[in-house]
Amino acid sequence: MTIKIICDTSADLNLQNDETLYEKYDIEWVPMQVMFGTDAFKELTDLKTSELHERLNKTDVHPTTSQSTQADLLAAYEKFADKADDIISMHLSAEVSGAVANANMAKKMYEKQNPDGAKIHIYDTRKASTPL
Repeated sequence: MTIKIICDTSADLNLQNDETLYEKYDIEWVPMQVMFGTDAFKELTDLKTSELHERLNKTDVHPTTSQSTQADLLAAYEKFADKADDIISMHLSAEVSGAVANANMAKKMYEKQNPDGAKIHIYDTRKASTPL
């Protein structure tokens, strides 16, 4: 039985020098959105941790965030459709974010397209950050 863990970047497994613990523990991550005014970035994809800190130090604009998109979640699920028996998809608390709702929508799309693929289990961590 093969299990794959997927989480959004609210897990904060980021280290110094733009390294992360995602690779060390074989966790697939799906980027959350970070916005500085009208500039939008996918965390760890378009905006590395060091770049985020640099922006925070150089601007008075406070960033906002948004949950991972359904499209990004679906792509992560599809990546492991034939490589895992089960996918555990862990997300930021549904009490503070739409992450779990988006994960459930992506799961429904995935199951429609991959009825025999890996089974997805959505887990609401009920956390706002580390440790998810």
